[in-house]
Amino acid sequence: MDKSELVDPALSGVAETLLIPHYNRAMETRTDSRVIRRMV
Repeated sequence: MDKSELVDPALSGVAETLLIPHYNRAMETRTDSRVIRRMV
């Protein structure tokens, strides 16, 4: 991901805190040795 793809969500408080697990999950799914897998 390059800087042109980054977005400033302008969140604060609880909304910003809730964004953290979503971001971490997205980054985890990009790795080959991921722990979180898609459940279908």
